[in-house]
Amino acid sequence: MAQDASQTMRIMRLTILGLAFAVVTVLMAGEAETRGLKRVVVKDRDGQEVGLYKGSYALLIGVSDYVAGWPDLLSIPEELQTVQDELEERGFVVRKILNPSAAALRQAFATFISDYGYEPDNRLLFYFAGHGYSRDGGTKGYLVPADAPVPGQSDRAFLRKALSMVQIITWAKELESKHAIFLFDSCFSGTIFKSRALPAYPPHISSITSRPVRQFITAGDAGETVPAKSVFTPTFVRALRGEADMSGDGYVTGTELGMYLRDRVIGYGTGQTPQFDKIRDPDLDEGDFVFVVRHASGSVPERRADETVEESNAKLARKLERERQKLELERAKLLAEADKLKDERSRLEEGRVLKAQALKIEDELAARALPSSTISGLRIEHDCFRDGRRGMLIHSKVTINNLKDQNAFVATYFYGQDGANLKDFNQSYQTVDGAVMVGASVVPMYEGSTWEDFVLFMPYSELHMASGSHDLDLNQAVWNLSVSPEVSLQKSDRLRFSYTEEGTRAWIKNLSVDYDVYEAGRKGMRVHAHLTVTGLKGFQSQVGLYFHDADGTTLKDTDDRYVSKAGQVSTQVTLTSNYEETEWNDLQIFMQVTLTSNYEETEWNDLQIFMPYQQLHRPVGQHSLKFNAYVWDQSGKKAATLTRSDWQTFDYRETGHWATLDDVRAEHNVYQDQKIGMRLHARVNIAGLKSQSAEVVAYFYFKDGRALKDVDGVFNTGDGDVALGERVTPGYPVTEWKDYQLFMPYDQLHLAKGKSNCKFYLTVWDHSSGSASKLVESDWVSFDFSK
Repeated sequence: MAQDASQTMRIMRLTILGLAFAVVTVLMAGEAETRGLKRVVVKDRDGQEVGLYKGSYALLIGVSDYVAGWPDLLSIPEELQTVQDELEERGFVVRKILNPSAAALRQAFATFISDYGYEPDNRLLFYFAGHGYSRDGGTKGYLVPADAPVPGQSDRAFLRKALSMVQIITWAKELESKHAIFLFDSCFSGTIFKSRALPAYPPHISSITSRPVRQFITAGDAGETVPAKSVFTPTFVRALRGEADMSGDGYVTGTELGMYLRDRVIGYGTGQTPQFDKIRDPDLDEGDFVFVVRHASGSVPERRADETVEESNAKLARKLERERQKLELERAKLLAEADKLKDERSRLEEGRVLKAQALKIEDELAARALPSSTISGLRIEHDCFRDGRRGMLIHSKVTINNLKDQNAFVATYFYGQDGANLKDFNQSYQTVDGAVMVGASVVPMYEGSTWEDFVLFMPYSELHMASGSHDLDLNQAVWNLSVSPEVSLQKSDRLRFSYTEEGTRAWIKNLSVDYDVYEAGRKGMRVHAHLTVTGLKGFQSQVGLYFHDADGTTLKDTDDRYVSKAGQVSTQVTLTSNYEETEWNDLQIFMQVTLTSNYEETEWNDLQIFMPYQQLHRPVGQHSLKFNAYVWDQSGKKAATLTRSDWQTFDYRETGHWATLDDVRAEHNVYQDQKIGMRLHARVNIAGLKSQSAEVVAYFYFKDGRALKDVDGVFNTGDGDVALGERVTPGYPVTEWKDYQLFMPYDQLHLAKGKSNCKFYLTVWDHSSGSASKLVESDWVSFDFSK
């Protein structure tokens, strides 16, 4: 063990020897470099040195040419040049950026900080001239780059571009330079560095000046606007020339600068109220930024090298040279023992590997605490239907970590054969910049949430491709929406897929049902659909409803009336698009034709299909049923499915009692019982009421919908409307009257002299239970009567 320890110490001495040569070399080179630096020495009133700036660097950013709605500020380039000249005269190295985009603005800050922000004895000045903006009652401030839109037009797009003061504060805290000052010739709330009461008079330069500080000055408060020609910038230049030296000690501190700008800018009456303070951080708010100003004679205090530091470095270099010579002798001795240390070196290498593994584990643990996601198993299921449209289902396994109860978004993007994003033409399935995309928002419930089968549906029509075969790509991404701007957590590899665009398609929108309605003398359900068919002008298409039990069993037809070719209960209507506007009165269909992207598009705003309850062929009792709608292309030899709707469920009770009214008509000017009148004819069927009481009743109205009123109590309803009815007793389970007749004397219509436009309808009532229930009513029958 003693021998091992001795060998270890020799290896460490050998390593230290090598490092020492490097240190000596670097320091000797550094000594030469130090002699070329321009330092700024800060002294107090007693002449004692209290601060030192090795380097002075300024980042000037001006935005005068706005391209997305903000007014231009044309005087900024000239004003910023004045600031640059003044700072360079004071020894600052100036980097100037004009009219940056959002990306360039962030890059300017990041690069400047990377270049100069990690030398403790540097002083940094950040100057931004342009528009500023505040949100949420002034609690959030933003710098506005050249390409940011106006917030009222699109808040989300603005936040994606604007640079948040929260980010500025983060950068300010990350700096290792002792002093940094941020000046904004912009207007936004100062609540991010909530102003305390400023001192009545600034203190003299003292040792406290050398402590770390981050200071902020803005040209105005929230809700204020910068004028077209700035008063803030020229006032700042005059401050550097000595006007802000309130203590007369030859320096302008950040505190003096803030007080001077506040008083002077307010005095110009521009409506601006400058805001000033230090960052709210106990480690970064004790010092003060210092500018050297002109003396009364107009000269600037001499900037000289720190001779004490240079002499100290020279002595250190000589001492290190002597040490280097001693170490050279020791190194020769140690090299002679190198062969004996192979085993020890191997053990040290093993320790190094273990340490590297430990560091890797630490990095992995740190990474696990950050939001992340994975996407795997990306695949496509073609020719699927959802929401009445035909398209593809996109399946994937998605895992999102460390975003519990936060907003995330899973998006799929589509690309053409050239690799470029497909473009959206109807602002339906798209990104903010108009590319084709389909996505869904999610809120993870756990720190690690997994969707084993995350499904997105993309209608083929929303790919906006011409007829023919296409080879396309897609990929998927997960976005973190809990930050602004949102951050992409992961993007999958691209997946190639092919599909053929036929040019004919259909879309069923807003499918709805009216239950317990009457049509053509039958009781049933009326289905409404908003239907669009594309690419079939002059050809036939067919809409069909297909009925099932709730468990999916198809309902079977028993009388060949409402039936598909396979014997399933169904009802359908055939449509032909011959004109740009067509109306079918018996279906109450209104159709419009529009031209969209070189395709002809036919639209039925309210296509109605009626299904009588009796044609469902259900036994007596309560039933849970469902149906869906299909649209078929009938233009070819074989019908092709264009689309189908989602399932629509409903509950229906079959009582076994029903009736139908067909061939309802009126025969006029006939005599019966020595009275002239009208004879009503109808074919009547009544089921389920054998040997029980039923009633056939006619009700009379004016064409405008007003009921005719009875005046003698002979032919009327209980509430005094004109009506004619007779009780019947069916003799069979299903009893039919092929020509059921009711006679209505004209004088019992009680119409005034002259011509009257009237109408009537028939109703069959079930009286078997003691209280009347309606079995069916007919359509209206119109007639004219002259007295």
